[in-house]
Amino acid sequence: MAKKKWTKKKLSLITGIILFATSQILVVFVPYKSVPDGVKPAYDFILRYRNKVINRLNLPIELYPSQQIVEAGDFKVQVFFAPSSNIEKELVSFMKSAKDSIELCVFELNLQSVVDALVDKHKSGVNVRVIIDADYQGEHELSSLYKSGVEIKTDPRSAFMHNKFVVVDERKVWTGSYNFTKNGTHKNDNNALTIESELLAENYVAEFDEMWRHGKGLFSKNEGFGPKSPARTPNTKIAFETVTLENYFAPEDKVMDKIVKEIAKAKASIHIMAFSFTSEEMSSIVSLKKRDGVGVKVLFHGAGAQTEYSRLKDMKNVGAETFISHNRRGVMHNKVIIIDRSTVITGSFNFSKNANTSNDENVLIIRSPNLAAIYEEEFQRCVRGVKGY
Repeated sequence: MAKKKWTKKKLSLITGIILFATSQILVVFVPYKSVPDGVKPAYDFILRYRNKVINRLNLPIELYPSQQIVEAGDFKVQVFFAPSSNIEKELVSFMKSAKDSIELCVFELNLQSVVDALVDKHKSGVNVRVIIDADYQGEHELSSLYKSGVEIKTDPRSAFMHNKFVVVDERKVWTGSYNFTKNGTHKNDNNALTIESELLAENYVAEFDEMWRHGKGLFSKNEGFGPKSPARTPNTKIAFETVTLENYFAPEDKVMDKIVKEIAKAKASIHIMAFSFTSEEMSSIVSLKKRDGVGVKVLFHGAGAQTEYSRLKDMKNVGAETFISHNRRGVMHNKVIIIDRSTVITGSFNFSKNANTSNDENVLIIRSPNLAAIYEEEFQRCVRGVKGY
Protein backbone atom coordinates (compact mmCIF):
# COMPACT_ATOMS: atom_id res chain seq x y z
CA MET A 1 0.00 0.00 0.00
CA ALA A 2 2.83 2.39 0.93
CA LYS A 3 4.46 1.66 -2.42
CA LYS A 4 1.22 2.53 -4.27
CA LYS A 5 0.86 5.79 -2.32
CA TRP A 6 4.47 6.67 -3.13
CA THR A 7 3.81 5.91 -6.78
CA LYS A 8 0.77 8.21 -6.80
CA LYS A 9 2.79 10.98 -5.16
CA LYS A 10 5.54 10.41 -7.67
CA LEU A 11 3.12 10.59 -10.57
CA SER A 12 1.55 13.78 -9.21
CA LEU A 13 4.98 15.34 -8.80
CA ILE A 14 6.07 14.37 -12.31
CA THR A 15 2.77 15.62 -13.75
CA GLY A 16 3.15 18.91 -11.90
CA ILE A 17 6.71 19.36 -13.18
CA ILE A 18 5.61 18.63 -16.75
CA LEU A 19 2.69 21.06 -16.50
CA PHE A 20 4.90 23.78 -15.06
CA ALA A 21 7.63 23.26 -17.66
CA THR A 22 5.03 23.35 -20.44
CA SER A 23 3.44 26.51 -19.07
CA GLN A 24 6.85 28.17 -18.70
CA ILE A 25 7.70 27.41 -22.33
CA LEU A 26 4.29 28.69 -23.43
CA VAL A 27 4.67 31.99 -21.55
CA VAL A 28 8.22 32.59 -22.77
CA PHE A 29 7.61 31.84 -26.44
CA VAL A 30 3.94 32.71 -26.99
CA PRO A 31 3.04 36.32 -26.05
CA TYR A 32 -0.58 36.96 -25.08
CA LYS A 33 -1.22 39.35 -27.98
CA SER A 34 -0.46 36.59 -30.51
CA VAL A 35 -2.90 34.10 -28.93
CA PRO A 36 -6.19 33.62 -30.87
CA ASP A 37 -9.22 34.97 -28.98
CA GLY A 38 -10.82 31.55 -28.68
CA VAL A 39 -7.73 30.14 -26.97
CA LYS A 40 -7.14 33.04 -24.56
CA PRO A 41 -9.22 31.58 -21.66
CA ALA A 42 -7.09 28.41 -21.76
CA TYR A 43 -3.92 30.48 -22.02
CA ASP A 44 -4.93 32.50 -18.97
CA PHE A 45 -5.74 29.33 -17.02
CA ILE A 46 -2.25 27.99 -17.72
CA LEU A 47 -0.65 31.36 -16.90
CA ARG A 48 -2.47 31.53 -13.55
CA TYR A 49 -1.24 28.02 -12.72
CA ARG A 50 2.33 28.90 -13.68
CA ASN A 51 2.39 32.12 -11.62
CA LYS A 52 0.80 30.51 -8.57
CA VAL A 53 3.50 27.82 -8.60
CA ILE A 54 6.21 30.48 -8.80
CA ASN A 55 4.59 32.39 -5.93
CA ARG A 56 4.09 29.42 -3.62
CA LEU A 57 7.53 27.90 -4.21
CA ASN A 58 9.23 31.32 -4.22
CA LEU A 59 11.03 30.44 -7.45
CA PRO A 60 13.52 33.00 -8.83
CA ILE A 61 11.41 33.59 -11.96
CA GLU A 62 9.69 36.85 -12.83
CA LEU A 63 5.90 36.48 -12.67
CA TYR A 64 5.34 39.26 -15.19
CA PRO A 65 7.21 42.43 -16.34
CA SER A 66 7.15 44.27 -13.00
CA GLN A 67 9.63 46.93 -14.10
CA GLN A 68 9.68 48.81 -17.40
CA ILE A 69 11.33 51.95 -18.75
CA VAL A 70 9.98 54.60 -21.11
CA GLU A 71 12.37 57.05 -22.74
CA ALA A 72 11.22 59.82 -25.06
CA GLY A 73 13.74 62.57 -25.63
CA ASP A 74 14.43 64.27 -22.30
CA PHE A 75 11.64 62.31 -20.60
CA LYS A 76 12.55 59.09 -18.81
CA VAL A 77 10.26 57.20 -16.47
CA GLN A 78 10.69 53.86 -14.73
CA VAL A 79 7.48 52.03 -13.88
CA PHE A 80 7.09 49.36 -11.21
CA PHE A 81 4.15 47.07 -10.43
CA ALA A 82 3.29 44.93 -7.41
CA PRO A 83 2.88 42.37 -6.00
CA SER A 84 6.58 41.81 -6.62
CA SER A 85 9.66 41.94 -4.39
CA ASN A 86 11.27 43.91 -7.20
CA ILE A 87 9.38 47.08 -6.26
CA GLU A 88 10.88 47.07 -2.76
CA LYS A 89 14.41 46.50 -4.09
CA GLU A 90 14.03 49.35 -6.58
CA LEU A 91 12.72 51.71 -3.89
CA VAL A 92 15.74 50.94 -1.71
CA SER A 93 18.07 51.44 -4.68
CA PHE A 94 16.35 54.75 -5.46
CA MET A 95 17.00 56.02 -1.93
CA LYS A 96 20.56 54.73 -1.86
CA SER A 97 21.32 56.93 -4.88
CA ALA A 98 20.86 60.02 -2.68
CA LYS A 99 23.92 62.20 -2.15
CA ASP A 100 22.41 65.22 -0.40
CA SER A 101 18.79 64.78 0.68
CA ILE A 102 15.81 62.44 1.00
CA GLU A 103 12.25 63.64 1.62
CA LEU A 104 10.06 60.61 2.27
CA CYS A 105 6.31 61.10 2.69
CA VAL A 106 4.21 57.96 2.99
CA PHE A 107 0.94 56.85 4.57
CA GLU A 108 2.48 53.72 6.10
CA LEU A 109 6.01 52.31 6.38
CA ASN A 110 6.91 48.87 7.78
CA LEU A 111 9.63 47.62 5.39
CA GLN A 112 12.83 47.06 7.33
CA SER A 113 14.95 47.35 4.18
CA VAL A 114 13.61 50.87 3.58
CA VAL A 115 14.17 51.88 7.20
CA ASP A 116 17.74 50.51 7.09
CA ALA A 117 18.48 52.45 3.90
CA LEU A 118 17.19 55.66 5.50
CA VAL A 119 19.32 55.09 8.62
CA ASP A 120 22.44 54.38 6.53
CA LYS A 121 21.91 57.52 4.47
CA HIS A 122 21.35 59.59 7.61
CA LYS A 123 24.59 58.26 9.12
CA SER A 124 26.47 59.07 5.92
CA GLY A 125 25.47 62.73 6.17
CA VAL A 126 22.47 62.83 3.84
CA ASN A 127 19.65 65.06 5.13
CA VAL A 128 16.78 62.60 5.73
CA ARG A 129 13.28 63.81 6.59
CA VAL A 130 10.25 61.54 7.03
CA ILE A 131 6.51 62.25 7.22
CA ILE A 132 3.98 59.47 7.87
CA ASP A 133 0.33 59.34 8.85
CA ALA A 134 -0.10 59.56 12.62
CA ASP A 135 -1.95 56.23 12.72
CA TYR A 136 1.28 54.42 11.77
CA GLN A 137 3.94 56.30 13.76
CA GLY A 138 4.18 53.38 16.22
CA GLU A 139 5.20 50.65 13.71
CA HIS A 140 8.00 48.69 15.39
CA GLU A 141 10.13 48.79 12.23
CA LEU A 142 10.46 52.55 12.72
CA SER A 143 12.30 52.17 16.04
CA SER A 144 15.76 52.28 14.45
CA LEU A 145 14.79 55.53 12.68
CA TYR A 146 13.92 57.14 16.00
CA LYS A 147 17.07 55.78 17.65
CA SER A 148 19.33 57.02 14.85
CA GLY A 149 18.03 60.57 15.19
CA VAL A 150 16.08 60.71 11.93
CA GLU A 151 13.26 63.17 12.56
CA ILE A 152 9.76 61.89 11.80
CA LYS A 153 6.72 64.15 11.67
CA THR A 154 3.05 63.22 11.44
CA ASP A 155 -0.25 64.73 10.39
CA PRO A 156 -2.08 65.56 13.65
CA ARG A 157 -5.53 65.54 11.98
CA SER A 158 -8.03 62.67 11.85
CA ALA A 159 -8.00 62.75 8.02
CA PHE A 160 -5.27 60.79 6.24
CA MET A 161 -1.87 61.97 5.10
CA HIS A 162 -2.21 59.54 2.22
CA ASN A 163 0.78 60.41 -0.03
CA LYS A 164 3.36 57.83 -1.10
CA PHE A 165 6.32 59.74 -2.49
CA VAL A 166 10.08 60.17 -2.13
CA VAL A 167 12.28 62.97 -3.47
CA VAL A 168 16.01 62.38 -3.84
CA ASP A 169 18.48 65.27 -4.12
CA GLU A 170 15.65 67.60 -5.16
CA ARG A 171 15.74 66.21 -8.70
CA LYS A 172 14.24 62.69 -8.71
CA VAL A 173 10.70 61.73 -7.69
CA TRP A 174 9.19 58.36 -6.73
CA THR A 175 5.38 58.29 -6.46
CA GLY A 176 2.31 56.12 -7.10
CA SER A 177 -0.20 54.02 -5.16
CA TYR A 178 2.43 51.90 -3.39
CA ASN A 179 2.64 52.10 0.40
CA PHE A 180 6.03 51.02 1.73
CA THR A 181 4.67 47.92 3.46
CA LYS A 182 4.90 44.13 3.34
CA ASN A 183 1.34 43.85 2.03
CA GLY A 184 1.91 46.62 -0.48
CA THR A 185 4.93 44.75 -1.79
CA HIS A 186 3.89 41.10 -1.71
CA LYS A 187 0.08 41.00 -1.79
CA ASN A 188 -1.52 44.14 -3.21
CA ASP A 189 -1.82 45.34 -6.80
CA ASN A 190 0.09 48.62 -6.90
CA ASN A 191 2.02 50.85 -9.24
CA ALA A 192 4.89 53.27 -8.75
CA LEU A 193 7.04 55.33 -11.06
CA THR A 194 10.19 57.43 -10.92
CA ILE A 195 10.80 60.57 -12.95
CA GLU A 196 13.95 62.68 -13.02
CA SER A 197 12.95 66.33 -13.31
CA GLU A 198 14.02 69.27 -11.17
CA LEU A 199 10.74 71.04 -11.94
CA LEU A 200 8.66 68.06 -10.78
CA ALA A 201 10.89 67.56 -7.73
CA GLU A 202 10.38 71.23 -6.85
CA ASN A 203 6.63 70.58 -6.62
CA TYR A 204 7.03 67.63 -4.27
CA VAL A 205 9.61 69.38 -2.08
CA ALA A 206 7.33 72.41 -1.79
CA GLU A 207 4.45 70.16 -0.71
CA PHE A 208 6.70 68.29 1.71
CA ASP A 209 7.96 71.54 3.24
CA GLU A 210 4.40 72.76 3.83
CA MET A 211 3.63 69.63 5.83
CA TRP A 212 7.02 69.61 7.54
CA ARG A 213 6.61 73.16 8.86
CA HIS A 214 3.19 72.33 10.31
CA GLY A 215 3.70 68.74 11.42
CA LYS A 216 2.80 67.56 14.89
CA GLY A 217 4.81 69.30 17.58
CA LEU A 218 5.39 72.60 15.75
CA PHE A 219 2.09 74.39 15.22
CA SER A 220 -1.49 73.76 16.21
CA LYS A 221 -3.26 75.16 13.14
CA ASN A 222 -2.37 72.28 10.80
CA GLU A 223 -1.94 74.78 7.96
CA GLY A 224 0.30 72.46 5.97
CA PHE A 225 -2.25 69.64 5.80
CA GLY A 226 -5.62 69.08 4.17
CA PRO A 227 -7.96 71.95 3.22
CA LYS A 228 -5.81 74.51 5.06
CA SER A 229 -2.78 73.69 2.92
CA PRO A 230 -2.07 76.57 0.50
CA ALA A 231 -2.31 76.00 -3.27
CA ARG A 232 1.30 76.74 -4.11
CA THR A 233 2.37 73.99 -6.53
CA PRO A 234 5.15 75.79 -8.48
CA ASN A 235 5.04 73.81 -11.75
CA THR A 236 1.60 72.29 -12.34
CA LYS A 237 2.35 71.79 -16.05
CA ILE A 238 5.70 70.50 -17.29
CA ALA A 239 6.58 70.07 -20.96
CA PHE A 240 9.24 67.62 -22.09
CA GLU A 241 10.24 67.24 -25.74
CA THR A 242 7.46 64.82 -26.66
CA VAL A 243 5.62 64.32 -23.34
CA THR A 244 3.49 66.67 -21.26
CA LEU A 245 2.84 66.18 -17.56
CA GLU A 246 0.55 67.76 -15.01
CA ASN A 247 1.06 67.46 -11.26
CA TYR A 248 -1.44 68.35 -8.54
CA PHE A 249 -1.92 67.92 -4.79
CA ALA A 250 -5.19 67.39 -2.97
CA PRO A 251 -7.20 68.98 -1.61
CA GLU A 252 -5.74 72.41 -2.34
CA ASP A 253 -5.38 71.95 -6.13
CA LYS A 254 -8.98 70.73 -6.68
CA VAL A 255 -7.74 67.46 -8.14
CA MET A 256 -11.10 65.95 -9.06
CA ASP A 257 -11.84 68.96 -11.27
CA LYS A 258 -8.60 68.27 -13.15
CA ILE A 259 -9.42 64.57 -13.53
CA VAL A 260 -12.95 65.28 -14.78
CA LYS A 261 -11.54 67.75 -17.32
CA GLU A 262 -9.10 65.13 -18.59
CA ILE A 263 -11.74 62.39 -18.83
CA ALA A 264 -13.96 64.79 -20.80
CA LYS A 265 -11.32 64.74 -23.58
CA ALA A 266 -11.71 60.97 -24.13
CA LYS A 267 -12.61 59.98 -27.69
CA ALA A 268 -12.18 56.19 -27.78
CA SER A 269 -11.57 54.55 -24.41
CA ILE A 270 -11.47 55.02 -20.64
CA HIS A 271 -9.96 52.21 -18.56
CA ILE A 272 -10.03 52.57 -14.77
CA MET A 273 -8.42 50.62 -11.92
CA ALA A 274 -10.02 51.80 -8.66
CA PHE A 275 -9.46 50.77 -5.07
CA SER A 276 -12.23 53.24 -4.26
CA PHE A 277 -14.56 54.76 -6.84
CA THR A 278 -17.30 56.70 -5.05
CA SER A 279 -17.01 60.14 -6.65
CA GLU A 280 -20.29 61.41 -8.11
CA GLU A 281 -18.47 63.94 -10.33
CA MET A 282 -16.24 61.30 -11.86
CA SER A 283 -19.10 58.85 -12.28
CA SER A 284 -21.13 61.50 -14.09
CA ILE A 285 -18.45 62.37 -16.64
CA VAL A 286 -17.55 58.72 -17.27
CA SER A 287 -21.25 57.90 -17.77
CA LEU A 288 -21.62 60.81 -20.17
CA LYS A 289 -18.62 59.68 -22.21
CA LYS A 290 -20.02 56.13 -22.32
CA ARG A 291 -23.33 57.44 -23.68
CA ASP A 292 -21.33 59.33 -26.31
CA GLY A 293 -19.86 56.04 -27.53
CA VAL A 294 -16.56 55.93 -25.65
CA GLY A 295 -15.57 52.43 -24.52
CA VAL A 296 -15.46 52.23 -20.71
CA LYS A 297 -13.95 49.45 -18.62
CA VAL A 298 -13.66 49.64 -14.83
CA LEU A 299 -11.81 47.25 -12.52
CA PHE A 300 -13.04 47.52 -8.92
CA HIS A 301 -11.45 46.33 -5.71
CA GLY A 302 -13.80 43.65 -4.39
CA ALA A 303 -14.71 45.13 -1.00
CA GLY A 304 -14.78 48.68 -2.39
CA ALA A 305 -17.30 47.66 -5.04
CA GLN A 306 -19.77 46.46 -2.40
CA THR A 307 -20.07 49.68 -0.37
CA GLU A 308 -23.26 51.74 -0.61
CA TYR A 309 -21.32 54.62 -2.18
CA SER A 310 -19.61 52.54 -4.86
CA ARG A 311 -20.23 53.59 -8.47
CA LEU A 312 -20.36 49.97 -9.67
CA LYS A 313 -24.12 50.16 -10.30
CA ASP A 314 -23.76 53.48 -12.11
CA MET A 315 -21.19 51.96 -14.44
CA LYS A 316 -23.33 48.89 -15.09
CA ASN A 317 -26.39 51.05 -15.75
CA VAL A 318 -24.67 52.90 -18.60
CA GLY A 319 -23.33 49.68 -20.13
CA ALA A 320 -19.70 49.97 -19.07
CA GLU A 321 -17.72 46.74 -18.76
CA THR A 322 -17.11 46.17 -15.06
CA PHE A 323 -14.76 43.72 -13.37
CA ILE A 324 -14.06 42.70 -9.78
CA SER A 325 -10.42 42.15 -8.91
CA HIS A 326 -9.22 38.52 -8.79
CA ASN A 327 -6.78 39.44 -6.01
CA ARG A 328 -7.88 37.57 -2.88
CA ARG A 329 -4.47 37.46 -1.16
CA GLY A 330 -4.40 41.24 -0.92
CA VAL A 331 -6.26 44.17 -2.44
CA MET A 332 -6.41 45.86 -5.83
CA HIS A 333 -4.91 49.13 -4.58
CA ASN A 334 -4.33 51.03 -7.85
CA LYS A 335 -5.83 54.45 -8.57
CA VAL A 336 -5.27 54.60 -12.33
CA ILE A 337 -7.11 55.94 -15.37
CA ILE A 338 -5.92 55.27 -18.93
CA ILE A 339 -7.52 57.50 -21.55
CA ASP A 340 -7.43 56.75 -25.30
CA ARG A 341 -4.32 54.62 -24.75
CA SER A 342 -2.34 57.85 -24.66
CA THR A 343 -2.83 59.45 -21.22
CA VAL A 344 -2.21 57.99 -17.76
CA ILE A 345 -3.57 59.39 -14.50
CA THR A 346 -1.94 57.87 -11.43
CA GLY A 347 -0.87 58.63 -7.87
CA SER A 348 -2.18 58.22 -4.33
CA PHE A 349 -5.55 59.81 -5.11
CA ASN A 350 -8.57 57.52 -4.65
CA PHE A 351 -11.62 58.56 -6.65
CA SER A 352 -13.55 59.65 -3.56
CA LYS A 353 -14.84 62.70 -1.70
CA ASN A 354 -12.34 62.25 1.15
CA ALA A 355 -9.41 62.18 -1.26
CA ASN A 356 -10.66 65.34 -2.93
CA THR A 357 -11.56 67.36 0.16
CA SER A 358 -9.81 66.02 3.28
CA ASN A 359 -6.80 63.79 2.72
CA ASP A 360 -3.36 64.84 1.53
CA GLU A 361 -2.81 63.27 -1.89
CA ASN A 362 -0.85 63.71 -5.11
CA VAL A 363 -1.62 62.89 -8.73
CA LEU A 364 0.15 62.88 -12.09
CA ILE A 365 -1.50 63.28 -15.49
CA ILE A 366 1.00 62.11 -18.12
CA ARG A 367 0.34 62.26 -21.85
CA SER A 368 2.55 59.55 -23.32
CA PRO A 369 1.29 56.69 -25.55
CA ASN A 370 4.33 54.58 -24.64
CA LEU A 371 3.66 54.94 -20.92
CA ALA A 372 -0.06 54.34 -21.47
CA ALA A 373 0.77 51.08 -23.27
CA ILE A 374 2.61 49.83 -20.18
CA TYR A 375 -0.29 50.71 -17.88
CA GLU A 376 -2.77 49.19 -20.34
CA GLU A 377 -0.82 45.94 -20.21
CA GLU A 378 -1.03 45.99 -16.41
CA PHE A 379 -4.76 46.77 -16.57
CA GLN A 380 -5.28 43.69 -18.74
CA ARG A 381 -3.21 41.49 -16.38
CA CYS A 382 -5.28 42.63 -13.39
CA VAL A 383 -8.58 42.11 -15.24
CA ARG A 384 -7.49 38.64 -16.32
CA GLY A 385 -6.23 37.76 -12.82
CA VAL A 386 -3.00 36.17 -14.03
CA LYS A 387 -0.52 37.68 -11.55
CA GLY A 388 -0.15 34.60 -9.36
CA TYR A 389 -2.42 35.67 -6.49
